[in-house]
Amino acid sequence: MRRSTDRILTTHTGSLPRRADLAQLVLAREAGEDVNQAELERLTGATVAEVVKHQQEAGVDVISDGEASKPGFVRYVKERLAGFSGVSETPQFGDIEQFPSFASRRSAEPGRAQINPACEAPITLADSNAVHRDLENFKGLVYAASFVSFAVPGVLRAIGWIFLLGPQSGAINQVFRRLTQARGPLIDIFTLPAMILVEGLAWVPVVFLMLAMTFRSMDAALEEAAMMSGAAMAQTLRRVTIRLAFPAIVAAGLLTFIRSTQAFEVPLLLGVPGKVSVLTTKVYLAMRSGILPDYSGPSAYGTLLVLFLVGFIYLYSRAVRSGSKYVTVTGKGFRPRVLELGAARYVAAAFVVLVVGLQFLPVAYLTFASFLRGFGLSGSLFSQLTLTNYVQTLANPNVAASLFNSFSIGATTATVVVMLAAVVAWILIRGRTAGRAVLDQLASLPLIFPGVVLGLAVLTLYISSPVRVYGTIWILVIAYVISFLPYGLRYAHVGLLQISPELEESGQVGGGTWGQVFLRIVVPLLLPALVAAWIFVFLLSIRELSAAALLYTATSPVVASTMLDLWQNANSNQVSAFGSIVSVLSIGLALVAYRLGRRWGIQT
Repeated sequence: MRRSTDRILTTHTGSLPRRADLAQLVLAREAGEDVNQAELERLTGATVAEVVKHQQEAGVDVISDGEASKPGFVRYVKERLAGFSGVSETPQFGDIEQFPSFASRRSAEPGRAQINPACEAPITLADSNAVHRDLENFKGLVYAASFVSFAVPGVLRAIGWIFLLGPQSGAINQVFRRLTQARGPLIDIFTLPAMILVEGLAWVPVVFLMLAMTFRSMDAALEEAAMMSGAAMAQTLRRVTIRLAFPAIVAAGLLTFIRSTQAFEVPLLLGVPGKVSVLTTKVYLAMRSGILPDYSGPSAYGTLLVLFLVGFIYLYSRAVRSGSKYVTVTGKGFRPRVLELGAARYVAAAFVVLVVGLQFLPVAYLTFASFLRGFGLSGSLFSQLTLTNYVQTLANPNVAASLFNSFSIGATTATVVVMLAAVVAWILIRGRTAGRAVLDQLASLPLIFPGVVLGLAVLTLYISSPVRVYGTIWILVIAYVISFLPYGLRYAHVGLLQISPELEESGQVGGGTWGQVFLRIVVPLLLPALVAAWIFVFLLSIRELSAAALLYTATSPVVASTMLDLWQNANSNQVSAFGSIVSVLSIGLALVAYRLGRRWGIQT
C-alpha cells in the first residue's frame, strides 16, 4: 500500500462523471435489457483512461476507475458478493429533505429509480473475474503507453534528458546542487552509463510488446503441474516459465542489442559532447568533417558495422526459428493463468509506474520548458511563462517546410511500403514460386543496415546518378521505403494469415483474374492490417533521423533534421516548442494506430 510520512495522501471514492452513451448502456444492463457487450467494454476502456488522466492532472495520489462500468456501489455489490438480494430501505439524507425541489430533481435523474439490494445472507465472494476485468482496463493503459511512447522521436527524448540531466543546466542536477550544496552533478548525461540508460529506456516499450504476447499466450498447465508437485513460486518461475519463454527472451534481447548498436540520436547528442565515440557517429562525423565529402572512410566504418551485425542477425533468426521447440499453444483449449502477486503487487505496480513515467518524463519536461523564457531556477515560475517560443517557432520558415516535407515523405513512404508489403506477403504465403525464400531474405535484409549506413549507401548511389533525386525529398522516400519495408511486411504477413485461401479460390472459380481477386477480395479483407501498417510506417518516417542526417539538404529539411539544426545552433527554446508540437502530433497518430490495432485484433 502506498504510504506517506510528510503529507496526507488523497484519493477518490464513488462514481466519477461518465459519458452519456456509457451511462445509458450501464443502466440498460442493470435493468435486465440486452446490451452490446463489445461496445460496453470499448466505452468502459475509453472512459477509464479519461478519468485516470483527469485524476493524475488533479494530483490525486491513489487513483480509481471512477466506477465507469458500474451503476453504483450499493447496486453492483450484488454482482461481486453473494448474500445481497431483495430491496433495502434507503434513508433520505437530512440535508436533502430540507430542499424538496432539489430532492425531486435528484430523484428524476437517470438511475436514481433503481432498486438497492439488501444484505439477507452470509457474504461470500461471487465473481472474482469481475475484479480481473477491472484490472484489465488499467493494464490496457500500460499497453497503450508502451506503444505511444515509441512514437516520440528519439532526438526529442535525447534533448529532453539533456534538459533534465545536463551537468550544468539540467533541472534535476540544479535541484540536487541546491539541496545538497554539492559542486558536481547527480548524474552527468554525457557519459557512457547515462547513454546506455537512455537508450535502454527507449527500447523498453518494444521489448514489453514483444514479450507480453508470449506470456499471455502461455498454457498454464505446465506451471500448475510444477506447483502441484511441490515447487515454490520462484522455482516454477525459474525452471518452467522462463524456460518456456526463453526463445522470445533471447530474440528480444538480440533485437534490442542489434538496434541499439545501430542507434544514432543518443550517441550523437549525448556521446559526441562527452567524447564517447561509436561507429554510427564515426560515419556521420567523417562525412561532415571536410569541405568536400570523403566517402572512403565512412564506407569503411559502415562496412565494419554491417559485418559485425550480420552474425547477430543470424543468431536472431535462429532464436526465432527455434521457438517451435517450446510450443505451448496447441489445438487443445486453455486459459492463461493469472498469478496473484499478494503484497508484491505494490512493488510491481510501483515498478510499472516508474518505467512508464520515465518514458514520458523527458517529453513532459520538454513541453514544460517550451513555455519558459529561459532555463534555470532564477526568478518565479509565473514571471518566466511565455508563448514567445511558439510564436518564433511557427514563424520560422524551416519549421513549416520541415513539417510539410515530413508529412509528405511519411505519407508517400507509408503508401509505397504498404503496397509493396501486400504483394510481397501474398507471394510469400500464397505463391508457389521457387524463389520465395530468397524474396523473404531480401525483404528482411534492410534490418541489417543502420540508418546512417543506409543513408550513406543511397547517397553514394544517387549523387552521381543520371536520376536527379539528390537534393529533393525523393531520395529520402527511397531510403525510407528500403528501411521500413520489413515493418510493413510484418503487418501484412500477419493479416494475410488470418484470411482463408477459400475466399480467393471462390473468386477465381467465378472467373476473376488474379488482379481482380487481389484488389476486390484480398485487399479489402487485409485493409485493417494495411491501415495499421500505414500509420506505423508513417510514424517511423516522422521520427527517423539517422538516414535523414546524411540525405537532407537546405531545400529538403525534415522534422528530425530541423530539430537537430536548431539544437546545434543553440536555439533551445525553439527546439522545445517545435518538439512539443511534433510530440502531440506523433502521440495522437500513435493512439489512432493503437485503437485500430485493438479494434481489428492486430498486434501493434
